[in-house]
Formats: sequence, structure tokens, C-alpha cells
Amino acid sequence: MWQTNLIKLYCAVSEHDNTMEAMTQRQNNNFRPEFSDEECITVYLRGICQRRFEQRTINDYTKNHLLDWFPKLPSYAAFSHRLNFLAPAFQALADEWLTVILEKSAKEKSIGNLKKLKKDEGAKRVQQKDRRRNAGLGRNYRRTQMCSFGTGPEETAEKSV
Repeated sequence: MWQTNLIKLYCAVSEHDNTMEAMTQRQNNNFRPEFSDEECITVYLRGICQRRFEQRTINDYTKNHLLDWFPKLPSYAAFSHRLNFLAPAFQALADEWLTVILEKSAKEKSIGNLKKLKKDEGAKRVQQKDRRRNAGLGRNYRRTQMCSFGTGPEETAEKSV
């Protein structure tokens, strides 16, 4: 289960690599490091998910438990330096993901409102039908009441004869 979540996290980070590259331009010749920016961000976010909030504990945890997944994990100093270098990428990722979440929330809200609107319209239609039916029954009820008490049109015709 955690493996699937780790892969999903890596894929989510990798989807926005263009945004990250735009925010963090490299100033040296090492444009293809062995330990990629996506891996570094994934390791850090995985550590945060594991309630490890310090870079040292995240690096140690990864080294002890996830080295099979990240065999090129650098030393703590290099890992910390890379994370500090990637700070603008974290901001860009947060902006991208927040936009996606807000769009999804707005879509779900509009779908929910549409369902509620349809439900309300259906309820109004039922109420209108009930009113029409009750209004018609009321007239028929009054007619039968008048006829049964001898005040209807049949009784008045017989009295005049």
C-alpha cells in the first residue's frame, strides 16, 4: 500500500517537472544529477507524510528504510543543500496542486448544486401537481357537498316544479 502511494506521489511531482525547471534553473554543468529533483521532492514529501519534519530525520529514515527505492540518495549535507535550492519549486508545486484542488472542489460543488437544483425542481413539480389535484378535489368535494344536502341544482329544479 505505501509503495503505491510512494509511486503516486512521485508521478504527481513528475507531472509538474516543467514548472519546477522554470523555477529552479541550474547554474552549473550538472544538469542531469544522479539523484533527480523529482526524487528529492518525493523523499521530502514522503517524510512529511510520515510526520518527520526535519531534513535530517527524513534523510536518515530514507537511508534506513527506502534505500532500495532511492539508491542514489546523497549525503545529508547534499540532500539539505538540494532541498534549499528547490524551495521555489515547492512553492510552484503548491500553487499548481492548490489550483487543481480548487478547480475540482468548484466542479464538485457545481455538480452538487446542480443535483440539488434538479431535486428542488422535482419537488416543486410534485408540489404543483399536488396543489392542482387538491384544488380539483376541493371543487368536486364542494359540488358533492352541495348536492348531498339538497341545495344542489337537482333539488332546486324539483322544488320549483
